[in-house]
This record gives sequence, C-alpha cells and structure tokens, in this order.
Amino acid sequence: MSKTALAREAQNKLNAANQNFTRAAAERDHAVRDARNSGVSATELAAHLGLSRQQIHKIIKGA
Repeated sequence: MSKTALAREAQNKLNAANQNFTRAAAERDHAVRDARNSGVSATELAAHLGLSRQQIHKIIKGA
C-alpha cells in the first residue's frame, strides 16, 4: 500500500473516531441534563462521571 493510501486510511479512521466521539458526547450531555432534571445533583453526577461540577454545569447550560 502506498504512503498516501496509508495516510488516507488513517485520516478516514480519524474522521470516523471524531464522529463517534461527537455522537457519544451528545448522548452523554443528554443523559446528564435528563438526570439533573430528575433531581440528581451536579456533585453526584460529577462523581459518577469523573468530571468536575463546573464541567457538569457547562453541559447543563449547553456550553
């Protein structure tokens, strides 16, 4: 396989990974908002997800 074909294949894999990441982040954000709207505290969400409370608040606000 040529070097350009290898680079193109690597780029295609990276593009797919970025798309998967974007979808997963959107699903996580939706789940965080849903949990918060159901009464789960930002502190509890942060602890379970390994995020800071500030990150949880950014997700909730849609930042």
